[in-house]
Amino acid sequence: VMSAVLNELAVRKLNDVQVQQTGCIGMCEKEVLVDIVRPGEPRITYGKVKPEDVKKIIAEHVVNGRIVEEMVVGNIRAHVLICGGTGCKSAGSKEVQLAFSRAIEAKGLSDEVMVVETGCHGFCEHGPLVIVYPEGTFYCQVKAEDVEEIVESHLFKGRIGERLLYHEPLTHESIPN
Repeated sequence: VMSAVLNELAVRKLNDVQVQQTGCIGMCEKEVLVDIVRPGEPRITYGKVKPEDVKKIIAEHVVNGRIVEEMVVGNIRAHVLICGGTGCKSAGSKEVQLAFSRAIEAKGLSDEVMVVETGCHGFCEHGPLVIVYPEGTFYCQVKAEDVEEIVESHLFKGRIGERLLYHEPLTHESIPN
């Protein structure tokens, strides 16, 4: 599907379109997923996309702004991925996941934000880990009491919270994604 997207964009000479590949967002039963984000419009997620579907999605949605309704999975604008690996679980990721679900519900964001438990990301010493897509923002050592801050600033107001970002060990520079 990725090759079909890149090929169709090249054929149509759509050079101003950004294509980004991501990891798991917890919707395996709907894969292959394709998200379309047009300026000033909500993100639309298409599911079970096959290479032969790509021309229609690009022609209808990307070029003409018409959503291909029969392929839409949902209007989820953000995914909150919470590490469910052994290290993160022992550091409290289940409590973090529950706190996210509650805070997202309290803010009225349940139809827009999906919380997903993932496997290990390999940074156990920095866990529990939370990654927020579509930005890929990487929060470290998140505790249940930190969740309100992330939901309020990042998911509700659209501002990445600096305090829990990963910091490069040598320069101590925060790395948002």
